Amino acid sequence: MDYLISSMDNGRNPKFICPHCSLRAAHDVEGTIISDKFDEDHNSSLTTIYKTTCYACNKDAYILQHSIVYSRESTTNFSDSELLWKGEHRNTVVGPSIPSGVEVIISQKVVEPDNFVDVPSPNLDLSEDTTKLYNEAAAVLEKSPRATVALLRVTFETFLRNDLQLQGKSINDMLGNLYSSGIPKQMDDALHFVRIAGNAADHTNPGEIRLDGEDGIETAKTLFEIINYVANEQITQKKKLTGLTKYFTPGQQAAIERLHDKHK
Repeated sequence: MDYLISSMDNGRNPKFICPHCSLRAAHDVEGTIISDKFDEDHNSSLTTIYKTTCYACNKDAYILQHSIVYSRESTTNFSDSELLWKGEHRNTVVGPSIPSGVEVIISQKVVEPDNFVDVPSPNLDLSEDTTKLYNEAAAVLEKSPRATVALLRVTFETFLRNDLQLQGKSINDMLGNLYSSGIPKQMDDALHFVRIAGNAADHTNPGEIRLDGEDGIETAKTLFEIINYVANEQITQKKKLTGLTKYFTPGQQAAIERLHDKHK
């Protein structure tokens, strides 16, 4: 799990999606411990309330965190996002064991505003129109997963047409053209799931796809992840690979083209 506040930013100006303006922005953070209990091993169980102020909209939110500070070295492995280094261990590299005095996050939850559900940040290579629709869909997720999924269908169509520049009168046509370009079947299946879920949001009988309550929230989160995944594979990674050609000399580029011609 990726926590809103982690060792990656040491609690200073972390970036996450603001629950008010839905932008991924830096936040000022102030924490207050509201409970500190010790277990039989003398580990400290902390409950902390964080006040965060968004640099983009200047509004406050509050995050409730439960964590443990180990009194002695622990052999348990934790992901970097779970660790809040303390004192001399702040820059310690995560190894096979965790030294004493390290705070390990158990959970974090935005408690104010109470309509916030954390979703993956939009891929930075998405177009402005697609990003705007993506963030609009994220902003209403807690209130109406069905509305979010319906908005994600529009986001998805904009993504296919504007970002991937696919031709076709319908989403089906565009997905067919994309599949013909040679994408893996698993990616094609994932893309059709976005289409089918979006269609379900527009009908009273969604079939096997449930779009209400927690089921709807989890389905919507999956759609966000799929859009980001495809954007990364089809845009971000291709940009990186295309950028490698700048290191080729004209002679090397010509040799590559001759090799391509030979194997046509």
